[in-house]
Amino acid sequence: MSLTPAADPAILHFERAISEFKKNLKDEALYKEILATTSIDQVYDLAEQIQAEQGKTGHLRHLSKIKPYLEKLDLYVSAIDTFVQVKPDILGLIWGPVKLLIQWTSTLSKSQDAIANITTEIGDLLPEFTNMTALFGDSTRLNDVLSLFFQDILDFYFVTLRFFSLSRWRYFFESLWPRQKEKIDLVKAHIERHAMLMRTEVRLEHIREEHAARQRALNDFEKSERERMLQEFHRIQTGIAPTFYHNKLTWISSTLCDGTGKWLLRNDEFLRWLDPSTAINGILWLNGIPGAGKTFLAGTAIDKCQSLGNHVIYVFLSHVHAASTSAVSIFHSLIFQLALSTEDLQATLCQSSRESLKSNLHSAASLLKSLLDCAGMTFLIVDGVDEIEKRQRELLLAELVRLSAECDTVRILICSRPEDDIERSLGASPKIRVDKQNSGSIQAFVNRQCSDWIAKNCFLPHERSEIEALLAPVASRADGMFLYAKVLLSCLDLLSDIREVRQELRVLPTSLNEAYERILKRVNNLPSAQAKLKAKRLIGFVGCSPTPLTIHELDQLLTLDLDYASGPYPVSSSLKPVELCGPIVEVIDGYVQFVHFSVKEYLFSPKIDGSIEEVKTTVLLTTSCLEYLCQDHHDIGLSTNEIKEGIMHGVYRLHAYAESMWFPLVQQCLSLNGSNPIPSELLQHLETFAAHRFAGGSHEEYEAPQHPIDPDFDEFKSRLPIVYELLLRAAEFNRRCGSSAFQITDENGWRALNPLNTSDVSISIHQAFDTFLCGLSTHINNCCQYLSLRRLYGPCLFKCPYLGCTFRRQGFETRKLQRSHTRYHDKPWKCDVPGCEYAETGFLSKQMRNAHLDRFHTEDQQRQSPQTSGAQQPDKDEIQPLLFDLVRADRTREVKHLLDHFEKMPKTLRRELIRLASASASGMMMDILYNVWVRSETRAFGSDLSDYSLLPLVCAVQSKNIEVVQWILKNEDTALTAILWYKPYLRLADDYGNWSTINWSTILQSVLESDSEELFQCLLPKFAREFTTSREGEKHTSPAARAMDSVVVRATARRPDREQRLLFLWDKLLRTLKQENFSTCLRYVAETCYSIPLAKTLLRYGANINYTSKPKKNGMYRAPLQCALRRSSPEAAEMAKFLLYRGANPNVAAQNSRFNSIKDEVGAREISKWVGMSWDELVAKVEGDKTAGVCPEEYL
Repeated sequence: MSLTPAADPAILHFERAISEFKKNLKDEALYKEILATTSIDQVYDLAEQIQAEQGKTGHLRHLSKIKPYLEKLDLYVSAIDTFVQVKPDILGLIWGPVKLLIQWTSTLSKSQDAIANITTEIGDLLPEFTNMTALFGDSTRLNDVLSLFFQDILDFYFVTLRFFSLSRWRYFFESLWPRQKEKIDLVKAHIERHAMLMRTEVRLEHIREEHAARQRALNDFEKSERERMLQEFHRIQTGIAPTFYHNKLTWISSTLCDGTGKWLLRNDEFLRWLDPSTAINGILWLNGIPGAGKTFLAGTAIDKCQSLGNHVIYVFLSHVHAASTSAVSIFHSLIFQLALSTEDLQATLCQSSRESLKSNLHSAASLLKSLLDCAGMTFLIVDGVDEIEKRQRELLLAELVRLSAECDTVRILICSRPEDDIERSLGASPKIRVDKQNSGSIQAFVNRQCSDWIAKNCFLPHERSEIEALLAPVASRADGMFLYAKVLLSCLDLLSDIREVRQELRVLPTSLNEAYERILKRVNNLPSAQAKLKAKRLIGFVGCSPTPLTIHELDQLLTLDLDYASGPYPVSSSLKPVELCGPIVEVIDGYVQFVHFSVKEYLFSPKIDGSIEEVKTTVLLTTSCLEYLCQDHHDIGLSTNEIKEGIMHGVYRLHAYAESMWFPLVQQCLSLNGSNPIPSELLQHLETFAAHRFAGGSHEEYEAPQHPIDPDFDEFKSRLPIVYELLLRAAEFNRRCGSSAFQITDENGWRALNPLNTSDVSISIHQAFDTFLCGLSTHINNCCQYLSLRRLYGPCLFKCPYLGCTFRRQGFETRKLQRSHTRYHDKPWKCDVPGCEYAETGFLSKQMRNAHLDRFHTEDQQRQSPQTSGAQQPDKDEIQPLLFDLVRADRTREVKHLLDHFEKMPKTLRRELIRLASASASGMMMDILYNVWVRSETRAFGSDLSDYSLLPLVCAVQSKNIEVVQWILKNEDTALTAILWYKPYLRLADDYGNWSTINWSTILQSVLESDSEELFQCLLPKFAREFTTSREGEKHTSPAARAMDSVVVRATARRPDREQRLLFLWDKLLRTLKQENFSTCLRYVAETCYSIPLAKTLLRYGANINYTSKPKKNGMYRAPLQCALRRSSPEAAEMAKFLLYRGANPNVAAQNSRFNSIKDEVGAREISKWVGMSWDELVAKVEGDKTAGVCPEEYL
């Protein structure tokens, strides 16, 4: 008896498909518009209307190409007539979307052609929906198949509607449509497979599986596409290394005084600029005298723009970074800020032509325009244009003016001094003069600062009134200059006595320069000659350094004049630049800099008495770096321990700066010196430096310089040839580091190019920091040396290993941030087609490289791969090495052509290829080889493949191939591989015939030893399942005990990050473990890694500290204390001491042991070497402490 339509389960499939489509569409108005079209005639009418209009304009498109698709849909409608009667919305969902697509795409010929081509292809794939009942005697199966096609049609519509409903899709059609086309290709594959179901005998379970397979495929596609795009985007971002300014904006917002800047938000000119509906010049110029508060007003404008919900991109330019700031680097920052706002813009950037983006200003500006066209209304704010080099600001402003003229969706705000060249560049753009309108804001600032300062110093009421009266004229005297008020009030912060305050305020400075003069006089009149020298050097170094100095680098620089060449440096934990030099300097994010560029203009002016001599101070900074690098802490042959000791004493605080900046400083000295004779002190230090640190060799052994040799070097050629050679080599080395992916740990890549003999020291410092730091996000219980190192070197201790990267010196606060950054540096997978732009630059992953080959070089590969040609099949003897080479290179296309040969290879060779693919190839390669391997093993050895089950996973984990690990986990539930996860262990023979067992314990061991958080997190769910599932032949009473095996415990190796990962897993398994498991594991800890944190956790879990059951194979029953004393080492002694304090019995010896007492063990006999007392003395001391209730805090 057939089901009625209302009761037909297929109705549920149709309803579910409609509900899913509506939910994903997220647009009620669009959904209603779709349902308004209910017949094929409405679609034909629109197509004919568009065809007629295009015929009049001479742009006739071939809309007739969609006719086969419409005819197939019409047949489909007839086949589902029963369902249409029950759910009339079905008609609208079939005809409405195609009508809208025809209508929307008619405005762009390329999009119209794309839709016509796609519908033609889908029409060809759809089956003839006629005589269906004759084919399917069972109407239930027929209806289920028809519902599959309905889902496919809605999938196609959803992909296209989501794209073409975007408001600005025309601007990024060419860049994003290929990605949409790939997803439509997936839908086409579903349609083709479902058409096959209609032509073959199919059971109901097959149809149901197709429903599930469709959803899985769509979800996997979305996820993989998104991951691939994000990886590529971050790789591009890392390669470009744009500067972001959100920290600067945060600082501005946090220091902005209430009541300041409100006048700008009421200004008519600003309000017109802010209103997108107002037709005005897209550029507004906010200008004013130095120190008028323009940067803070820029921050106010940014906050206001962000509150409107539009895109906002901004830069804060500064004199501090003027030497490294170019117009193209500013555009890089704007591009990536905008792209980071949405994934659509990131995809657009990834699909765009990136040729010359890194160095070509026009390419960068064109890309920004493309992104702005896609993004819609965007506010672009550039502060401090006047603080960069004149040529760069001219180029920047020219491109911004062009951008404003060509893009009507961008509003640009420029903040700067009223310089003539800027005014010429901006032409008739509207302007707002800041210093004429900000007196009220300055008064609010003065009131707030004065109130806070008076409250902090607890002045008496009459003193408070006197001070307020003295400060009353400050706002008017400032004459629109915020900086004047800030410097004056900051000077008061250094005073607390009312007499000093009266003297400071009785006669106010008449100008900003006079305020600076007072500060300089205070520095010159410091009572201590050493403090005066220190202050002037600090000011000079800040002003002369090509890049900002950190407070820790300055601290060491200021002690170099003392003789500490052979001992630890004094570490100043309280260097306070503001207290030492006054409010002309500030510390932002650990870097010391002037509060304004006008400070340097004044203090370095030769017209000022007691000013800083720029040439002399730059030479001093340069020679200080050279002298530092010549000291014995950078000598050849230093041991690792000596370098570690130096790090902990703060010796290497200046290392990164001196190593990277000595050469730019020499260049700066020569440039500033002009035609004058080179200062003798610079010559002497360079000669000494070359004698001590030049690695030797000749620059002729390396590539010829790509740029002309600096003419300033010529004087050295005859006077000091060795210095000349050193400078040439240094110039070439700096150039190569900037353009190559040299890693500090890759000794062979850069060491030979380095002109200095300090390479070993640099490598050892980097590696020592890695061993000192555990990598956890929070550091507790002295887990590592982080807190000590932070005090000496600042919070950003995790450095990028790439020599040319700015984060090589700057660093990151966590290892997670460092690794996230570093992974996008590495581009090892090159395109092997000659002439391709990716032959040099490469790809981040093998998958990206393979997709590139498939997309762009199919014909090239076929022409260039003789092994794929029938006419040039390789000889039999060539097959084996060829396959190994191809798998190692991850050449999936060629391996596919040789699968027959792979299947016929001997079993051992097949296994070795699987090992190789698991270790070094991609998931795509595993897709090709794995099932063939399994099929071969099944045919040869039956269905029991347990001996081969864990092989790929073991190899992938040991080589940290996360892509293959993910592939294995994703495919473990398929029909073929389900067999392979049955048996809990794998026995493998090495090259010498020795057998070893590999199980989930040893896999966990390998994961811990990899030090990869990504691997651990990837396998964590699998570990949680495996260690709670009983298996055939299980030796443990509890499966979770495998996570406490000795090999697992040993793998932690007293590394805090490894221990934390293992403890995290143990916590997840805690409910399935028993006291016996904890006690046995405590013994493993005591005899392998001697980890106090692990032992403390096990005791907290309930371990028996005197546990002696579970004998070893030799029949000996050892308690944890005796296990610890079997070896003599400081770690073992510390473990024994811990166990004693926690209650271990010192008189229990192992049964059947050759020792009658624990104290006969070697660790007990020699313990005095490590703890300074004999075993009996230690036992007595511990007993005494326990009686007195004393226990070391670290043992609790």
